[in-house]
Amino acid sequence: MKFNCLLLSLWGLIFCLQSSFAESESTVSRSVFTDTTETFEFVARDERSIRFILDLSASVEVVCRRLLGDDERRYPSLIFVTMRPKDEAELDADYKTTVGERGLVRVDYRWDNDLSLEVVCMGLAEGYLSRYIYFRRGPSAAATEVPAWLVAAIGRQTYLQLRPAMMVDYVKGLRAQSAPSLDLIIEGSDTSLSIKWGYWVLAGLRTERNSSKMFTQLAQVSLAGGDVVGLLNQSLAQSISPEESGPDAEVWWRAALEELRASSLSVYETLEDSRGWIELVASVRGLELEDGKQLKSLKDLWPNREVEAVRQIISARREILFIRINQVNPAYYNAALALVTFYENILNGTRRSDNITALIDFLGEMEDMKRLEAVVQKALK
Repeated sequence: MKFNCLLLSLWGLIFCLQSSFAESESTVSRSVFTDTTETFEFVARDERSIRFILDLSASVEVVCRRLLGDDERRYPSLIFVTMRPKDEAELDADYKTTVGERGLVRVDYRWDNDLSLEVVCMGLAEGYLSRYIYFRRGPSAAATEVPAWLVAAIGRQTYLQLRPAMMVDYVKGLRAQSAPSLDLIIEGSDTSLSIKWGYWVLAGLRTERNSSKMFTQLAQVSLAGGDVVGLLNQSLAQSISPEESGPDAEVWWRAALEELRASSLSVYETLEDSRGWIELVASVRGLELEDGKQLKSLKDLWPNREVEAVRQIISARREILFIRINQVNPAYYNAALALVTFYENILNGTRRSDNITALIDFLGEMEDMKRLEAVVQKALK
């Protein structure tokens, strides 16, 4: 019954919006187009906008689910998105996100040629995060603003996966500016500062092992209003060694920025090129042991890890990964990093269970990004 009520409320909202669209033009009849996905409900003045945002929203959803670790597929309500022409929008900003009764999230765009793809990505990300907070943390938590740094991190990550060449401009901009403290970005009151620098927190985390899991933990704590910097301090300490103390979050932040500023300005590979290269470096096809036995899959590496020929090949591949990893498309970066971890475990690991975990992480990253690649390629057609 509750679900039906929400559907009725949603269609009531659509009806009201259609009516308001009609009332805004007293002399000229203008069309209204709608469409839905598993996550979003869209309303626009033209079908081209609907087709565009349908494909784009699929990319945003994949990134949100991956970075948040969100496996929930059946939320009680969709995220309602309107794309109003500038003369109808009545908005002071490019978009506005609101949370209504029963967790009905609405994103309104001022839809014109001045609206950038980057901002559209961030608006959809904010809508997704708003619904996530309401249904995972409760209505009282949803009354607070979505962390701006997280909106920027997820929105811009999606944007760069669609337009990887723009990373050149991102890095140039980073080199030309001095960064604020991590505290101000994550927990400060200056939203514009958080939006400007939030993506670089995610980018900096990619220099750490288990970066995907670390970001998910930080995102969850941030959405719950917890101490993100404190958790990062703990995570950094654990990523070094249980016996050693790692850098505090601010020291790590400055070091990560320097590494990012020093990164190459070469244009990133395409999704297809990065996937093909990683699959090639991960393939064991044709690898033969001294007794003539051929390896069939990555699982065969662990039992043969002491074989010198295997160690030489894995060591060489690990070095190749290190050399080329900064050219990998951002979508496949974590997969490449997971393969490095897997190979390091083959060379230096002592427990089979750790090796299995590393292999599962790599295969999981690859499958997730293959699905994302399919979505992106569709969006770019």
